[in-house]
Parts: sequence; structure tokens; C-alpha cells
Amino acid sequence: PQDARRVAEEVAARGDASEELRYNLALARVQTGAGEAALEVVQKWRRERPDEPMALQLEALVRERSGDFAGAQTALQRYLQLKPEVSPMVVKLARLQARTGTPETARKTLETAFQQSPQNPLLRHELARLLALNSKVEVRQPARAVELMKPLMSAHPGLPQIETLILALHGSGDSAAAWQRFQQLTNTTAKRTNAVLVARLERLRQALAPGKPAYEPWPFALNSGATNADETAPDEEPGRAP
Repeated sequence: PQDARRVAEEVAARGDASEELRYNLALARVQTGAGEAALEVVQKWRRERPDEPMALQLEALVRERSGDFAGAQTALQRYLQLKPEVSPMVVKLARLQARTGTPETARKTLETAFQQSPQNPLLRHELARLLALNSKVEVRQPARAVELMKPLMSAHPGLPQIETLILALHGSGDSAAAWQRFQQLTNTTAKRTNAVLVARLERLRQALAPGKPAYEPWPFALNSGATNADETAPDEEPGRAP
């Protein structure tokens, strides 16, 4: 990150004001702990082009990294007013809402987007994970999460999707089916020795303890080895949304 910032700062000093340079400069600054300096770039960009989606996406990241979760949500909400079809940003907003203690709002965000795009696998999985594992009674619906996950199981699901179904089955009271799925998963991954995978499977095994419902502080940080994100979910360092 330091090298990337040095290059971006040097290019900016030569007068380059392109959108790509602004994006890279602000991102490099926030990655190196210079949140206020990163925000200066974003704010100038938005004064010139208030509704530039790339600037709004970047503002959300900078404000989130700086601890301004309300400001990050405002930027994402404006982004989605302009580009409501960009599901990774819907998920990003829902995760921020859940992170700030309002999983009910996160659920509404995901439900609304999913109703508009019921074939979207990212929205389907994210909503199912929230319903399966949130600790709030008003939000938690593991039986519905099972139904949401079923269509994803016929489309070459990855580990996160299989894990979500297993936990939803367990939470809905069907521990036998959950354990059967878990055994199938361990059998198919038996020859893989990746440390993150092994740790993740062990956490999943522990979550299936009899009589103990599984909860998680939704959302997990991405790339933690115990994430609720699938491969298409927005990364912690955002690739640029369309």
C-alpha cells in the first residue's frame, strides 16, 4: 500500500485529475491510515460530480474505515438510488446496517432487493445467512433460510453456501439432516489440507452441537475463514462496482 500511495501521490502532484487517479489516490491513502486525506479527495470529487457512482462507492469505504458508519450508509444509499441493480452494494449496505446494531433494517434492505431480483444468487444467499444465524428473534427464520438455500444447492454451490444450508437446517431443528450434510462435506474435502478450510470445518462442527443453536455476529469480516460471503460478494477492498 505504501508503494501504491507513493506512485499515486507523485502522479497527482503532476496535475493528473482523472477519475482513475482520484480513486487510486483515495484508496491508497485510506489503506495507509490517512483517512482524512482520503476523504479530501472524495469530497472534492463529489463537489464537482455529486452523483458520480464511483465517488460514492469510494466515499462509503473511506467513511467506514474512519468509523463514520452513518456517513458510509448515506453514501451507499445514494449510490443505490442511482444504480439499484448493483447487488454487491446492496449487500455492503445491509452489512453496515447489521454492524451498527440494526439487523432488522438490514433484513428489510435485503428483502426489498431480493423481491426485485429473486434470481440473484448473492442476494438469496446473503438473506438466507442473516435469517439462519442472527440472534434477534425478530430477524431469525432458519426454516425460511433452508427454503431460500435449496435452489442454490443445484448450481454447484461453494463452501459458504453449503455451510449456510447446514447451519440453517440445524437452526430449524433438523439436526439429523444438518449432520448428514456436514459428513458429506467433510468426505468431499477430506484430501484438502488448507489450514483455513480445516479451521472453518472445525468451527462448523462445533456449531452443530446438540441442542445449541448457532449464531454469528453477522456479518463476519470477509476473508476471515469464517465468512458469510460467497465468492461474488463485495470484498473488503472494493473492486469498482459497475
